[in-house]
Amino acid sequence: MGSKATLPTLMGSKATPPPSSVGLETIYLEPETEPHDSALAALNEMAAMASTLEVNEVLQRALALALKVVSIEAGAISVLNEEANELVFRVQQGWRVHDFVARSVRVPSDRGLSGRVVTTGRPVVTGDVSRDRRVEVIEFREEGIQAMALAPMRARGRVLGVLGVMSYTPREFSPNDITVISAIADQIGIALDNARLLEDARCRVEELSTLQATSMEVSSTLDLWTALEIIISSTLALADAAAVELYLYEDESDKLAFATALRQDGDQTPVSGHPLGDGPVAQAARSGKVLVLADLAASELNVGGWRDHGMETLVALPLERAARVLGVLAIAFDAPRSFSDHELRVLSLLANQAAIAVERTRLFASETRRSTQLALINRVARQSTATLNLSAILDTAADAIWRSFAYFNVALFLIDRVTREAVLYSIAGGHAANIQRGYRRAIEEGVVGWVAATGQTLLVNDVSQEPRYLPLALTSDPVSSELAVPIVRGDEVIGVLDIQHLTLGAFDQEDVQAMETLADQLAIAVDNARLYEETRRRVAELAAVQETSLRVVSSLDTESVLDAVTRNALELVGADDVHILLYDVDDGGLTFGAASWRDTPSPVSRAKQADRFAQAVLGSDRSLIINHAREHPYFSSPEAQKAGVEAVAGFPLLGTSGVAGVMSTVYLRPHAFSEDELRVLGLLASQAAVAITNARLYEETRQRLEELTVLHEVALAAASTLALEEIANRAAAAVKQRLGCEHLHLLLLNEERGVLECIGRGAGAEDGLRVGQGLAGWAVEHIAALRVGDVSQDQRYTGKIPDVRSALVVPLTVGGRTIGVIDAASSRRDAFSAGDEHLMTTVARQLAIAIDNARLYQETERRLAEVSALYQLARQMNTSLEIQDVLDSIVQSLKQAIGCRGCSIALLDTVSNVLEIRAAAGIKDKWKRDFKLRLGEGIAGRVALEGQPAYVPNVLEVKGFVFFDPSVRSILIVPLSVQDVVIGTLSVNSDQIEAFSAADERLLTIAASQAAIAIENARLYTRLDQRARNLAEAYAELQEADRLKDEMVQNISHELRTPLTFVKGYVELLLTGEAGSLSDKQAEYLNIVIDKTNAITRLVSDIILLQQAGRAAGKMSSISLVDLARRALRGCAAAAKSAGLTLSPNFPDDLPLVMGDEGRLFQVLDHLLNNAIKFSPKGGQISLVIEDADPMLQVSVSDQGIGIPKDQQGRIFERFYQVDGSTQRRFGGAGLGLAIAKRIVESHNGQIWVESELGEGSTFCFTVPKYRDWGA
Repeated sequence: MGSKATLPTLMGSKATPPPSSVGLETIYLEPETEPHDSALAALNEMAAMASTLEVNEVLQRALALALKVVSIEAGAISVLNEEANELVFRVQQGWRVHDFVARSVRVPSDRGLSGRVVTTGRPVVTGDVSRDRRVEVIEFREEGIQAMALAPMRARGRVLGVLGVMSYTPREFSPNDITVISAIADQIGIALDNARLLEDARCRVEELSTLQATSMEVSSTLDLWTALEIIISSTLALADAAAVELYLYEDESDKLAFATALRQDGDQTPVSGHPLGDGPVAQAARSGKVLVLADLAASELNVGGWRDHGMETLVALPLERAARVLGVLAIAFDAPRSFSDHELRVLSLLANQAAIAVERTRLFASETRRSTQLALINRVARQSTATLNLSAILDTAADAIWRSFAYFNVALFLIDRVTREAVLYSIAGGHAANIQRGYRRAIEEGVVGWVAATGQTLLVNDVSQEPRYLPLALTSDPVSSELAVPIVRGDEVIGVLDIQHLTLGAFDQEDVQAMETLADQLAIAVDNARLYEETRRRVAELAAVQETSLRVVSSLDTESVLDAVTRNALELVGADDVHILLYDVDDGGLTFGAASWRDTPSPVSRAKQADRFAQAVLGSDRSLIINHAREHPYFSSPEAQKAGVEAVAGFPLLGTSGVAGVMSTVYLRPHAFSEDELRVLGLLASQAAVAITNARLYEETRQRLEELTVLHEVALAAASTLALEEIANRAAAAVKQRLGCEHLHLLLLNEERGVLECIGRGAGAEDGLRVGQGLAGWAVEHIAALRVGDVSQDQRYTGKIPDVRSALVVPLTVGGRTIGVIDAASSRRDAFSAGDEHLMTTVARQLAIAIDNARLYQETERRLAEVSALYQLARQMNTSLEIQDVLDSIVQSLKQAIGCRGCSIALLDTVSNVLEIRAAAGIKDKWKRDFKLRLGEGIAGRVALEGQPAYVPNVLEVKGFVFFDPSVRSILIVPLSVQDVVIGTLSVNSDQIEAFSAADERLLTIAASQAAIAIENARLYTRLDQRARNLAEAYAELQEADRLKDEMVQNISHELRTPLTFVKGYVELLLTGEAGSLSDKQAEYLNIVIDKTNAITRLVSDIILLQQAGRAAGKMSSISLVDLARRALRGCAAAAKSAGLTLSPNFPDDLPLVMGDEGRLFQVLDHLLNNAIKFSPKGGQISLVIEDADPMLQVSVSDQGIGIPKDQQGRIFERFYQVDGSTQRRFGGAGLGLAIAKRIVESHNGQIWVESELGEGSTFCFTVPKYRDWGA
């Protein structure tokens, strides 16, 4: 902004965003144009200079290039001023009048040849200027121009000016000339556009820098006038203005007023003369919009002051924040000015800076004042609570208000409830010396009286206009403003806070809010002071309650707390007896807790504890007050009458978990309980309930903590190891420490022996007892905890430890099983409580799981070792089927697995019934040879006889023990049985007594079962091997006999053929009559002979064929089953037609070949088809299907005949087999056809089978390998 002649201002154009890139436009010249090269060179030169030179120099050189390229004398460049809508000549060359530009010729942009160029954006050429009507004289004042060409200077679709070339001689411009001139003009347009954009960007940067600097300066101060001076100074410089003035709205009066001004010469006197009413400043403030007066002389507004000081242009900008106008920034110029949108936006930003500064400094001032008010309120509140002296409170408050805000006068009045007057209690400030305390003013008199009467705040910023105003002092009164605020407590006005100021309009709503808040604080203070006396009366009560509360929170000694409660209650209410009965959760009764009495122990406290009155209070959960006790049914008993109870109050002690007891306050003289007494007694009862609840909760928490600690130790023990004894030792130590007893042991139930055995360190008091014996045995038997306070009085106790006086036994149960007990014992009587029993029970549950897991782990380990040993044993036994090898491997494996001294197997000789050692490990050969025992003799003989294991833990204690080896001390023997038949014994021995356990017995028993099976298998193997050899010899003999049988049958068949042929021939000869005529009867008989002969002949043929079919296939070749099938169908077509049947072939022609004996395969097809014809009913259908069942071809022949039962389908391929007699009678046949077919198919490596349902027909199928797979 200002008077600098920049390119954008000369062009009068608006700033536009810079282009993304500017490059040399490519111009395609006609190939035949001669100056082609020079034109391109000129364009390149133009593009280069446009990017490096200043605008005016670019224009000069561009014009020179254009004249040079087109070889012409003169030219000019004019730039378009869009705002003025005119072309301004900038440069010229070759013109005869050299001061043309100096005369600043301006041409309207819509007239003449130049106007046509600007309007159309296209070049214009004229060859005769004098005759072209489009040429206007104003464009060219110089004579002598004959021809000229004008081209638009364009950039980004806009015409920025015109390039013109002129000739003083007649000339025709070629198309190439026009193209070159246009190209140069466009380059000039691009250069102008770039220069304008650059200048706009530079100006924007300068403006923003100035705005930023201004913003930073303004932000650095919280003083309003300093901030405003910075803003108007920056505005004056940035706008290059003559004067800047700033007006602000006053907060109090909401009027627009002059604030500050600055001129170019530094003078701060305003030039406007404050014309606000109808001037431009007031109009901008009212409208909230920017007001621009480009010509003050022509303005209808009151601008006299501006005009008188030589101002010609004025801009008024409203200072606006949050839709509220705070003031106006006025900028005056002493020369005509026009403003672009951008310039107005920059000026608006400055106005916005001013608005922000005004708002921020005012907020700061307001917050500062508010902070002062809050500090005052806080101080008054703090000081008012520091004392309960009413006068001191009010004096302090009045002085603090007066000093904090510099008011002229501050007065505090309180209302006299009796006289209904406002009484002055305190005053500070100007009137303090003139008015005495105690000054009174009637209600409704003056501002203070009106506020006291109505309870409403009254703000008077001009007392001269307030009829209710009444001066406080009798002397001259300089007060101009007054604010009176009621002091209210509840619904009652108890006083008035009155403040006065010497200036008009001194108070605003912030003062009202602050004083009302102070009045609320003072109301509390006054009310507190008035209540002080009443509060003091209750100090004793509160002290008693406080003492009790302190005892409750500082002590868990329930007895001392309850004693304090009863004692304080007795003293506070002057009763004769106060006692507390506690509720016993276990039995539901009341037990004595604490009591206090006035003179001697009260008979009420010693009376029956669960009296009717206390039970009634307990049952109702509410207090029960009886002022005339003698007349009440609860106290009608002789005992109560004798006690002399006159009045009683009972309070339930209500805890978080219910009623904890009852507190009774008793008078032995007539008395009526007051509300205060009942309130105090209720408070003390509540304290007692809290004490009891806390004590119980603490005890429960302590017990729970101890339980959790013990459980944690047990859990750690269980988690850190699976060693049973270590778990037992750690758990026992933790529980023992918690219980504080001398003895604690874990006894586990040995289910095999049925006794309790101690694990861990030491022996238990009841170690070795059976279930049901002693305390521990009783706990196991009944699965219940047992707490005995004095074991000497309990007949069940059978302990071994002499100093035991009390015991606690808890069973260990897991999964419904009792696995042992925890046995705790103490030398003290009644050493264990119910809490101890609960703890032990909780620990027992977790410990039982841990012990069971450890035992399971040990058992698993043992089982794993057993399984491993058995597995190794099985592997050893399975390495051979030779019986001696099996026996040797068994004894070696078992000796190693059990870790015994010796292991042996003795087998029973079934003939002599004598046991003999057949294999041994760890035993000398001498003892093996000497070992021979009859059934029932010795331990081993008895085991073999009875079939039951025997364990001798100490052979020296067995009378008559048979010693074969004198070093043996313990021996374990199990029978070797197969299907309940004892075949021997398996024994292990040791030179140590009690060397073997139940687990060893279990392992040996399992091993014996395996060993017996292995031995029996070895024996069976031996027998089966012999049997196999015998069977092989017998099978060879059978094969030879079968061969001889077949040979005999074949020979007989051949021998039968010849006589049958003769018989048939002679019978046929007789039938022909050549041997003589025959009667019909004779012919019939001979036909029967022919039929039977044919049947025998067919049977003989089938027998021979069956023998041949069993041999290897004959001549093998690749054949087509399709062809065979067709041949077979043709062969039986006549028979099928005669039987009324339909033949249905179903096979493709391109099936692969098979390898086979063509004649024999034909026999199979022919037989299956004839069979189907034979068994099919008339009208039925027979299908023949051949399909590829890789690597075979499958043939299926299906009929709709009688079908074959499922149970007989497996036998129809046997020789001479008929389904049943009826079938044979109905259809005939020898039963050899399917047997022959089966032999033929199998000789071809195929299969044959039938699929049939009774009554639904049958399907016979067979397969033959494809040719490529033959012999594979």
